[in-house]
Amino acid sequence: MKNNTTKTNDNWLNEIFNWANEYKISEDMLPRNKEDLLKKTELKIYGTNIDYISPAIGKLTNLTELHFCNNNLKAIPDELCNLINLDVLFLHDNDLESIPENIGNLSKLTILSIFRNYEIKTLPDSLYDLKYLRIFDFSDNKISKISSKIGQLTNLEQLILNDNNLTELPDKLFNLPKLYELNISTNKLKTISNKIDNLTNLEILRINKIGLETIPKEIGNLTKLNYLEINNNRLTSLPDSIKNLKNLRFLYINYNDIEQLDDKFCFPESLFQLHFNNNKIKKLPKNIIKLKQLQCIDLTNINECNYILKITQEQNNWMEYLKTKNSCIVNLPNNFKIIL
Repeated sequence: MKNNTTKTNDNWLNEIFNWANEYKISEDMLPRNKEDLLKKTELKIYGTNIDYISPAIGKLTNLTELHFCNNNLKAIPDELCNLINLDVLFLHDNDLESIPENIGNLSKLTILSIFRNYEIKTLPDSLYDLKYLRIFDFSDNKISKISSKIGQLTNLEQLILNDNNLTELPDKLFNLPKLYELNISTNKLKTISNKIDNLTNLEILRINKIGLETIPKEIGNLTKLNYLEINNNRLTSLPDSIKNLKNLRFLYINYNDIEQLDDKFCFPESLFQLHFNNNKIKKLPKNIIKLKQLQCIDLTNINECNYILKITQEQNNWMEYLKTKNSCIVNLPNNFKIIL
């Protein structure tokens, strides 16, 4: 009788082994020995073309890290949300159309990666109960809305939202006290909230290709910002407050419609790289020569025949100085002109 009970209790293990054999998952990824499998704290099954996960995986409650990336998964079984010790969950590069409603049961989760599934349209409410979540990447999907409950994720450090269908962001998103990286590129936002300066720990900000016409002056209050991308927008100017970004090292403003910057305009003197190509700029602000730490400046323009960049002799001398002192890479349009 005891043997029969043992066999019954082990049925779920046999389900896992049969599933693994069906997809020819290597024993390095998933051992076929009960003792070895139950001891595992990490399970990484990737690039195997599996299109479903055995629900019995949800019984491996010792798991702290689970990778099911680069497969053909269409759905995640609810049973996976019984893995209450899970700390890391990677589900990216699949064909998922939804996330389990009970994902909030994974109360210890700190990293959740579901990028490049392309068809996920909504996020379950319980996701916002993951109070220990530090890294959340759901780029390259079809998400159209973020709940204001995102403000509950007070431990969030990296939030990667690019390449979705977002038209607005909730104000609560700008109250995340530990956030140091935010990527909202390639959405349909068109504007950035002036509450962005509430993200006092932000170091990396990517806001490419969202139809942006203006940048709120409050961006200048992000004093920890190190890296800023605002490429492929409709900007015609930059706020003067940019000069206050005392820790900014990398600035990308490529492919915009900026024709002119006031002579009093100042870039942060901390800049290492300034990428300003494919705009309509005809002259550089006088104060640009204060950038003594530059290692790369890119002012090339695909529309060279339409826009001649005029550079003063002083600015030209400054560029020559940068080339010598910093081995700076200086990229200018072919038809720039030095003026006296």
